[in-house]
Amino acid sequence: SQLTSLNVGACMELTDSGFTAVTRRHTRLSQLDVSECGNLTNAGLADIAQTCPLLTSLSVRQCDGLSDEGLLAVARHCTGLTALNVGQCPELTDRSLRQLAERCTRLTALDVCWCEQLSDASVLALAGSCPNLTSLNVSDCAALTDISIIALVTSCTRLQSLDVIGCARLTDRSILAISQRCPQLNSLGVWGFNQLTSGAVSTLSSSHAVFPTQAVDQSVVSESSDSKSSSNSSEEQ
Repeated sequence: SQLTSLNVGACMELTDSGFTAVTRRHTRLSQLDVSECGNLTNAGLADIAQTCPLLTSLSVRQCDGLSDEGLLAVARHCTGLTALNVGQCPELTDRSLRQLAERCTRLTALDVCWCEQLSDASVLALAGSCPNLTSLNVSDCAALTDISIIALVTSCTRLQSLDVIGCARLTDRSILAISQRCPQLNSLGVWGFNQLTSGAVSTLSSSHAVFPTQAVDQSVVSESSDSKSSSNSSEEQ
């Protein structure tokens, strides 16, 4: 019988030949998790993509030997992807992410955390081609600016979860756009926003009745609360 779902995450002794032996026998796989399989190469991923074109969910998280060539093969052959995790694959660049966005337009969930070479170009491509995104993790993609995040939330209004932790170049402009454009958002991570002010957090918390179901990163909420408490104490004195 044909497997449709396979999880071999953290099987660190597996090599390309092992992956090939499985995927060539089970070509109807729709879900595959090979996260933390450090021996997986671009050639191995390309073979998986070619033999399993029906994949809708793929995780290669922390397969740090992968680069653009492997992901470009995924973009070419697995155009029905709805969920992709390539977090902590530091060699990935805008070259492959832009192709992925343009070809895999059904994406609803994408994790590219710690892909530090990504820039606004990747997120702008997602904004232009993947309007059905509901979950995006771009944490520690430090080159991102307000330009791409504002474009993203303007186009992807179905977002329910957005993680921009460690994106220190973002400002209140992104938070205000999120509060205005993402009425379905229920999870937001913004730790490490050096330029974030309490005013923006207050706007987010009051807009569209987002709270109390809205889950904003607690360090930011605490910082905002502490600032208000300190201010109130000063006034009382």
